[in-house]
Amino acid sequence: MLGDYLGRGDWRSAAARWRSLYKEHERTLSMLDRGEPADTPRRQMAAARRLLAMAPQVAAETGAAKAVRLGDWLGTRGMERVVGRPDFEPGAFLEIGLAVGRAVCLIELKDRVGRMLLRGTGFLVAPGVLVTNNHVMMSKEEARSATITFDYRNDPYGKAMPTTVFRLDPDTLFETDREHDCSFVAVGERIAGAFGIHEFGWLPLVGVEGKIEVGDPVNIIQHPSGEPMQWVVRDNRLLALPELAGERDPHVYAHYEADTLPGSSGAPAMSRLWEVIALHHQAVPAVDASGNVLDLDGKPYAGDDDARVKWLGNEGIRVTALVRLLSERRKSARGEQARALDAVLEASRPDYVALAVAARRRITNDRPEYQRHQGEDMAGRIEVTLPLKISISIGKLQPVADPSGDGTDGAGAADLPMRDPGARGSAAAGADRPGGAFRADRADGPDSSNPPDADVPLPPHSTLSPLPASLSREREDALRELERSRGRPYYDKQQDAADAAAYYAAVVLSGNRDANFAALSGLLESTHHTQPRYAPGKLLYLWIDLHKEGRRLAIKSIYSGKVFDAREFIDEAFAIEARREALRVSMRANEAFSNMPEAVIEEMLEAGAPYNCEHTVPQSWFRKREPMRGDLHHLFACESRCNSFRGNHAYFDFPDTEATMEQCGRREEDQFEPISGKGPAARATMYFLLRYPRTIDSGISQMTPQRLAILKRWHEGDAVSDYERHRNQAIFEVQGNRNPFIDHPEWAGRVALERGLQG
Repeated sequence: MLGDYLGRGDWRSAAARWRSLYKEHERTLSMLDRGEPADTPRRQMAAARRLLAMAPQVAAETGAAKAVRLGDWLGTRGMERVVGRPDFEPGAFLEIGLAVGRAVCLIELKDRVGRMLLRGTGFLVAPGVLVTNNHVMMSKEEARSATITFDYRNDPYGKAMPTTVFRLDPDTLFETDREHDCSFVAVGERIAGAFGIHEFGWLPLVGVEGKIEVGDPVNIIQHPSGEPMQWVVRDNRLLALPELAGERDPHVYAHYEADTLPGSSGAPAMSRLWEVIALHHQAVPAVDASGNVLDLDGKPYAGDDDARVKWLGNEGIRVTALVRLLSERRKSARGEQARALDAVLEASRPDYVALAVAARRRITNDRPEYQRHQGEDMAGRIEVTLPLKISISIGKLQPVADPSGDGTDGAGAADLPMRDPGARGSAAAGADRPGGAFRADRADGPDSSNPPDADVPLPPHSTLSPLPASLSREREDALRELERSRGRPYYDKQQDAADAAAYYAAVVLSGNRDANFAALSGLLESTHHTQPRYAPGKLLYLWIDLHKEGRRLAIKSIYSGKVFDAREFIDEAFAIEARREALRVSMRANEAFSNMPEAVIEEMLEAGAPYNCEHTVPQSWFRKREPMRGDLHHLFACESRCNSFRGNHAYFDFPDTEATMEQCGRREEDQFEPISGKGPAARATMYFLLRYPRTIDSGISQMTPQRLAILKRWHEGDAVSDYERHRNQAIFEVQGNRNPFIDHPEWAGRVALERGLQG
């Protein structure tokens, strides 16, 4: 787009940035050529989490697109696969991309007498809000002179599709920024065509990390040279997401390969799941030391034929940078401007297939040749498509009234860890008139503008969804076991004392703390006869982790202290297990996951559908290995929001004036202090150090001798309760080993626990 580069585009700066990252680009290409992942481990995991969150929705879209033969109208005529790096894209990839493209439009700016000044590309980011580049549309005056045209493309039979044209309404919203090369503007009245602005869908700006990895393809939907819409879906890898020191926002740009032409500025650069990852900004030309653009012969460019310019690649403005910019602008916005910005920041992924089908239905009523062509395509064969969508609804846990009188009641209900990945926003009615387009329905799907590490809760439901037969039987067995537990003596003091005496009969502690550590550690390991796998719903909640609350048995969340009905915790554990299994099956059937190791898939499932269970020693500290992962001594019932709030931070004691108190405790940097459960958490962690010495990864755990001193203080300040004695005895019956610091609290000072940290 040479008019941009030599006119309003900042091509010298772009060329300088590209040159400064040349070695990073080369490293990326070299790694891709060797078949190695080019992104950082942290971003790879973020991408895996995002892919997991999006998988059910993409699968549903794919099935729907194939079922209604969307490509026969939009243009693919049955082409369902394109070659990616070493793998294939999922079925209906192109059909979904074509449906997504309806939110992209041609922008035309004219002067006062109607002469064409510039053509560019833009796209809707919410019902009635458009984004393009600042260098395409720099002012309200230019916006007033512009028109935007949707569906400017040919159908699969070579005919121009009917277009719809709108004016813009910069008085309602016009936000522009030169550094981020973006302009957001409200859509005004319709001046031609049949469709309302809300019927084209929109491409939400999702401000979370992980939508794409370095090395992945970047798909661009554009109007090159002002021509009918074109898609670039090959030879277009993401080369870098640079961090540029000295910039006001150092994480603005994305560098990628792709074909673009004049008119492509303002196009959406998208991931393979059709999520916007960048606002296309400009192509990057080769320049000499004096800043002159070079031609293909390496000489200063002196012509007017863009094809003679030596182009190096493309640069876009990252979506995360745009979201940060709009979030800052929203703080001072008022009235219609504020509502428009809210619409952008809160937009969810619409139902692209449903919108495209509705549009096809309207157009085919007027153009019978579509029906005739489709009838010819189907002649001589029968096609039956049975799309299957599995949906597991997980309810909201409600704390039960606390008979002990500590004030816990249903008002502190615990939110669950995920939103339904299939949740979709819907368009607002009446979006054609100015201001009316901003009443987009809020939806708590994965496409809302959540912060990067935010958990996404599922919508609450009042009933448990049906389970697969095998899990349903296991759940019934678990509930019967829970009923039997209610009739058992909660804590038999005499039996506990006898079992403990026999267990430690051969142990004689001396004045040598190291020798005492070795003796007890050997005992715990040698008596750990049964090593259960991690399955909290089948063991922990049935008996082991039950509290005696007045005359009933209940679950108490370790960090918040809130009390829950045990049956509800068990129901939810099986619902989560069903969800994990459905996701596992879906992922194994999806080609995008076909070469992914089982351990990575399990890690993604744990991140996407975690149990309401806390490891006092975080799983990442021991790389999720067994038997540590399933060792019941350090597993506790815990609302997933508290589990997530703690993360993998080491325990800490905050002064009263430091850190922010939440319902689960205090957290800051690598430090976490719970509201409740300090004594049990400390003794469980001390057990772990004794049972698994030198297992904790010191590089990520932040566990130090100073932190160990905190555990000892918590142990001494929070006496062992009958709940812990009950737990210890119940785990002894299952695993065969015991926690010495529950049986003999005084031993904590006689054992060199720091030996468990060494190595």
